[in-house]
Amino acid sequence: MRAKVEVYEPERCCKRISVEQCVKDSKITAIPGDCTSGEKRLLDNFLTSAIPSNSSNHSKAQCKAQLSQAFGAIQNWTANLSLHGYWIHSLHTLHLSEVISAQLFVSGFPFGTGSIGSRLFRVKQRVKLLWSGISQEERVHWKKMKEAGELSEDTELGALLPRGAEGPFDSCDYLVTVLTFWQTASCSLLSIERDKPVLILVNKSEEDMQKTVFWNVELAALATNPPLSKIQLVSFHMDCLSLVSKLSRRIEDLAGNSRPAELRWSGITEFTCERVGTDGAVTEKQEEYPPPLWRAELLQRHNLTAKVLKGKGFVAGWLLSRGFSIKELKDSGFGVLPLKDAGQTLKDIREAGYSAKSLWDLGHSGEELREAGFMPKELLRAGWGGRHDTDKLEKVSKGTSSEHLKQLKQLMSSPPHPSHRPSLRDLKEAGFSAEVLKEVFPFEELARVFTHRELQEAGFELVLYRAFCGDKGLEVGASAAELKEAGCSAAEVKQATGFSAKRLGQAGFSYRALKRAGLLGKR
Repeated sequence: MRAKVEVYEPERCCKRISVEQCVKDSKITAIPGDCTSGEKRLLDNFLTSAIPSNSSNHSKAQCKAQLSQAFGAIQNWTANLSLHGYWIHSLHTLHLSEVISAQLFVSGFPFGTGSIGSRLFRVKQRVKLLWSGISQEERVHWKKMKEAGELSEDTELGALLPRGAEGPFDSCDYLVTVLTFWQTASCSLLSIERDKPVLILVNKSEEDMQKTVFWNVELAALATNPPLSKIQLVSFHMDCLSLVSKLSRRIEDLAGNSRPAELRWSGITEFTCERVGTDGAVTEKQEEYPPPLWRAELLQRHNLTAKVLKGKGFVAGWLLSRGFSIKELKDSGFGVLPLKDAGQTLKDIREAGYSAKSLWDLGHSGEELREAGFMPKELLRAGWGGRHDTDKLEKVSKGTSSEHLKQLKQLMSSPPHPSHRPSLRDLKEAGFSAEVLKEVFPFEELARVFTHRELQEAGFELVLYRAFCGDKGLEVGASAAELKEAGCSAAEVKQATGFSAKRLGQAGFSYRALKRAGLLGKR
């Protein structure tokens, strides 16, 4: 059975047909598969599946007509392409146009530097322009002032696009049919001539901006293809801090918080923003801001320190996420509350050098601060056990002020909050003597914390130890050796504790002392 054949224009013939035959014959008879390309099939299927826009009752035929017009314009561009000085000296122009069109509209692979197709996306101007919500008149003004060029107006591709009343490809559904085109074109614009600065004009609210081509297409292209130069933002609606923060978060989400993404963005030389009113007057002067994905080390290298960024309005959580330490934030003037809001623990805050008082004043209990590692003396100075100042506490701890001792008594009897009552051990470690504290605490509690010598110096009579004879006496540390060290005689210890002569002897009392105490009989 003979294969089906069709008639083709010579330009459309495949490599299996000789050059002489293509030149000689005005028509070529060949098997269909021999005279086509994969790109041509992609474009044919793309036209068949094109969806019209429903915004103005456009038909599928109108959409296909605009797409076909674009394909034809690209074909004419390749046919007239000059290769003078280029590394390619000859080409099959029809096939090239199909490759470029399929790449733009179907496969979506951006054109890189050095490819013939990349010549469609060059701008002659010094700066590349991206915009959202900016009128034609305003764009002309800014383009002239900044020597900027945009994709749809100032590239060779822009001159080829069919334009309806609502712009290029207005007869086609944006998401289904032409989204790939705009994504590919935007990425290609930004992936070549990366040494050129990028100017971004935004006249949208935060909510409205998220519905734009700029937000959904151009920022995605910028995220993966940042310039090796300057990015300048001009806001006509939002304040600069809000716009910078919003765009940075979007770019970081799109680029991915990864080391390769950070390296791509490390080539930015400057990232600035200024705000302009509707009358054209500058309401926020141009200032430098941190580029997306920059970490603390790189920011500080460009004099964007934690203190500088705090002055621009960046919060503690943002700075911590960039790698600044809590200590650097403390030195920059951040208080405790912003750090807590950023999720830092009390221990982290303490280790950064913040005082117990700064946390106490925020309502943290003494127990929480003790668990964070603060020493009792630090807590007392902060107000734990009463909001006394440091001088008063020191006077009380030395037992020199009866008025302050009275305040301490009131505090211990009725603290402002149960968790605010310091323990006796805390007070001792803070410097309070047994002599002062005996007015507040009973002997039984003091005996568990202070040594017997300290208790004796506080004026306690030894007879009080009678309440702690036997096992209970051992629990509070009333050993014979400690009592001897405190200066008690063997007789006093025997009277207070009932310890045996053997036990007192083991504690170090001499034979003579034991005999004098009546614990030994005659030899």
